[in-house]
Amino acid sequence: MLINNYDAVGAIRVTEADGKVIKQTIKYTAKEPDYALAYAPTSFRVYNRKYTFHFPLRCAFEQTLKTTFVIACELLNIYAEGDTPADAEKNFSYKFHQLYEATRNDADAEAQRQKTIIDAHVKTIAQW
Repeated sequence: MLINNYDAVGAIRVTEADGKVIKQTIKYTAKEPDYALAYAPTSFRVYNRKYTFHFPLRCAFEQTLKTTFVIACELLNIYAEGDTPADAEKNFSYKFHQLYEATRNDADAEAQRQKTIIDAHVKTIAQW
């Protein structure tokens, strides 16, 4: 008998009754690294500002170490990590906010070039 272990991502169907899980069924699995989980916020709040996206902002979501979670948005070059998924989400929202503010305030020529590119992406995907 040949035994082969590999990491996989997938989906499960969870059945609850009275708030308790009574059944879990695997719907599908796919080998990593060909597939990844996604983080796709439609909005989030940072400080007193709420960012609302015109469509979900698709980002990769993965657990790199036993206790490190990473959210990566290659479109905007934002990478955030945390000890829990909630920490990674919070750090991602702060990094998005920092990027947004930097593109609004930076005057240097290279920053202006990057600002133009990022501004186009941000204006396409978000409003506040």
